[in-house]
Amino acid sequence: MNPKISSPQRSWKLPAAHMSIVPDEWYRDDRYVPQAVEHDQFAIRSRFKRRRTLVRSDQEVARTFSGLASRWRSETLFLSNLDAIILNSAYQQIIGLGPQVIPCILDELLESGSNHWFWALAMIVGEDKAAGTTTMEDARLAWLAWGAEEGFIDG
Repeated sequence: MNPKISSPQRSWKLPAAHMSIVPDEWYRDDRYVPQAVEHDQFAIRSRFKRRRTLVRSDQEVARTFSGLASRWRSETLFLSNLDAIILNSAYQQIIGLGPQVIPCILDELLESGSNHWFWALAMIVGEDKAAGTTTMEDARLAWLAWGAEEGFIDG
């Protein structure tokens, strides 16, 4: 019997070749947290997340950001395609630093006025605080005002 995956929009069957059953001993190992999707009488366990807590100091985040931002600038200096600029691996790693990097990005916006940080900020925060603005300068000011209001930078 082939399990079905249902979503509000679609329902489809998994091909038998993609049904990987994970040995039970993996579940006894506390380092892994399985994400099980149950269908009918089957439990397909396809993803495991390694449980880890990563704590970085603000100084370490600032150093990491500085290095990644320098690399990103040098790798995208002559690019005009916005997709290529924001999909650069260094830029994506900056986004991956999470909310702790917001003050660094806002400082960069404040000092250099670079406008390519809007995408990273929106991805980290979860919403575009500059929505509805009509110019890049207005968007920059909206993000800086939000950062000051939230205490990420001095207003």
